Amino acid sequence: MAMGIRAGVITLFLFFFLAGTSAAALVDNGDGTVIDTVTCLQWQQATMDTTGDGTPDAMAWQDALSASENLTLAGHSDWRLPDILELRSIVDYNSPVLYPSIDTDLFPDTLRSDYWSSTTFAELPFFGWLVSFNNGSDHRYGKSSSYYVRAVRGGQCGALGYSTVSATAGPNGYLDGSTPSPQTVANGSAIMFTFNAAAGYYVAAVSGCGVDYSNIDHTVSTYSAWTRVITGDCTVRATFVGKSKFPWTMFLPAITGQ
Repeated sequence: MAMGIRAGVITLFLFFFLAGTSAAALVDNGDGTVIDTVTCLQWQQATMDTTGDGTPDAMAWQDALSASENLTLAGHSDWRLPDILELRSIVDYNSPVLYPSIDTDLFPDTLRSDYWSSTTFAELPFFGWLVSFNNGSDHRYGKSSSYYVRAVRGGQCGALGYSTVSATAGPNGYLDGSTPSPQTVANGSAIMFTFNAAAGYYVAAVSGCGVDYSNIDHTVSTYSAWTRVITGDCTVRATFVGKSKFPWTMFLPAITGQ
């Protein structure tokens, strides 16, 4: 009994760690694959097409295993069918569009359907687990049923490389010294820069490295900007505006946004 409880706790931990936590850390490699910098998994970007006709192919569970293991993509041949926890990790539970429940910028041909995992349903070995990218739920169906496939390979975080990220503050403001600039950052990560306006000024705008902030109310004197996931060299820039130019603006305490 103790071993069963322990295994259940470990499984629950893995579920909360993997399920839907990595959407912001997915990086398009530009070679038909996507890297997840949280789980270190490399994903086949397109749904499996075994016939080569440009259309995703549904297949039985055993065929899904074989198709994944026989895949050669981006110079690699060690692909496999993901287990249920791995497959859950690319569900986007925070997407404003529920259907399909995945980042369609990175996985554009994902169908509103079920995708096979390699995990067998323990109580009925002729059933296997699937994840529905229609709504992010998971199911178990007979292994002879035909569903879609996306292959995976593991342990790829070390191959991401590095980029130089800088931050500059225009006249009448300055960069907080807590985050130096420039700095070398691992691709797939994100960093934060804090900008402060000089006395008598507000932060007007911050842009670059995926940041797009405009202080239309002109009431913010300090702004902390998180970059998007870093994939190459970039610079975050801040500009500032004098308070006297906006006499109708009511005084509000300085706030920090993201």
